[in-house]
Amino acid sequence: MISPSLSKRSCPDCGPVPIHHASSFLTALAAIALAPLSRHSSPLRTVFNHLAQSTILQTCTVKLLKCFTRVRLGTIHLEPHPDLTHRAHLLWEEAIRRGIQMWEFRPLTHSIELFIAERRAQRVVFNSLPRPPLRVNNLHWIDDKLIVKQLLARSSIPIPRGYAVITLRGATRAFERLVPPLVVKPRLSSRGRHAHVQIHTREQLTQAYRSARQLCPWVMIEEELEGDVHRALLVAGKLVAVARRNYPQVIGNGTHTIRRLVDIENTQPYRDGAVFHPIPTDGATTRYLNACRRDWGDIPSAGETVILDRGVIRERGGLTHDVTDEVDIENIRLFERIARIIDDPLIGIDFIIKDMSRPWCAQTRSGVIELNALPYIDLHYYCISGTPRNAAAAIWHMIFPQ
Repeated sequence: MISPSLSKRSCPDCGPVPIHHASSFLTALAAIALAPLSRHSSPLRTVFNHLAQSTILQTCTVKLLKCFTRVRLGTIHLEPHPDLTHRAHLLWEEAIRRGIQMWEFRPLTHSIELFIAERRAQRVVFNSLPRPPLRVNNLHWIDDKLIVKQLLARSSIPIPRGYAVITLRGATRAFERLVPPLVVKPRLSSRGRHAHVQIHTREQLTQAYRSARQLCPWVMIEEELEGDVHRALLVAGKLVAVARRNYPQVIGNGTHTIRRLVDIENTQPYRDGAVFHPIPTDGATTRYLNACRRDWGDIPSAGETVILDRGVIRERGGLTHDVTDEVDIENIRLFERIARIIDDPLIGIDFIIKDMSRPWCAQTRSGVIELNALPYIDLHYYCISGTPRNAAAAIWHMIFPQ
């Protein structure tokens, strides 16, 4: 989904990609209000979706976009623009290899990742990632953490214990019923914006709740699971790739301080900022260290892992490792079962588990933390270990079968 990034003002809780808080709040409010209508299939909705993706309407859409270009309300780009996301570049490069003509429409020169792809007599108009034409998709609600949790819980899929609340009093009641450490995050958000972890006290809860509520009227309060965050990508119901997303961290040697260890880690060639970024030493990292009762001057023992942030995004120092070949068969079955439950041809599953090579049911406090309707497929291509996975190829094969 397109985030309401109307403001570029710095926000420590938004991270490296800040968004306009009031716009996000109102967008989330409208999405939640309309959620009951978008969740349930009906003959009318099915007909509407088919019309929206029909060849005739897509042809009309393309003609309309070209008209906008002629009156200078937008521009058409036949080559990938340098400011596109890594995801879009990978998709475009694979389209070229497959003989698929792809172009982008930008309203008033600003990218909203609106693309058109054509091959022979087939055409698809899409935002960010394509889905099969004439296929009812669940983009309307798949990013809604509460709806997804309720749906998965009914099918006995492992999820963290928690509650959705709309008042601080409700958050306090949830705090009393759950086992810390807790996670506090907006019901609708992405990229870890305004999400807070390692919540142990009521004071921390109050601060985290007020932060999360800046983006969404509903706030999720959940028990924190144990292990690393893994992203599983499913295309057409089949598992394509799994990446382990490491938290920003350093390993102690019994000699250097945490600050020095970070400085050394940041000299690694892969942390040049093109994909993977240096671990920041800013106020947000300091606050996390302090919450863990650590300080920059501490000297970790040899072999001790020091986590510096509970976010896994690359802009905050997170790293990605491909572990597709290590995934236990029971975990593959679980992920593909989730795809059938969600009934969408393209989803990313964020799953926390200690060891992906062992069955999830043999490990404690593992489970799904959220789903992604427009997953960043570049997570599976740019890895510092393992085999890069060409997820774009699987997507284009689904759209334009050979």
